[in-house]
Amino acid sequence: MSWLELNADLGEGVGDDGAMLDIVSSASIACGGHAGDDASMRTALRAAKARGARLVIINRDPTPLDAVADAIISHTIGESLAAIETAMTAQHGLRHGDG
Repeated sequence: MSWLELNADLGEGVGDDGAMLDIVSSASIACGGHAGDDASMRTALRAAKARGARLVIINRDPTPLDAVADAIISHTIGESLAAIETAMTAQHGLRHGDG
């Protein structure tokens, strides 16, 4: 049996995040730098947590959501990306865009 990881970018203030969470296997919540706002991100996070999602925060500085996170990565962007890339390569074999 084949399996496909289906990811969606959520919390950007467009579309129906709740409906998307019903069909995706993972989601990336907007950081607010390019889209979304505090309200849209919090709504998406609450919806994901209600469906049993784990919340991993990747941010150099503490955030107001750290208290509800399952894991927190607080390093420089270079250190964080290197750790994520290593974990993703070990788990999935290819990075986004490769292959």
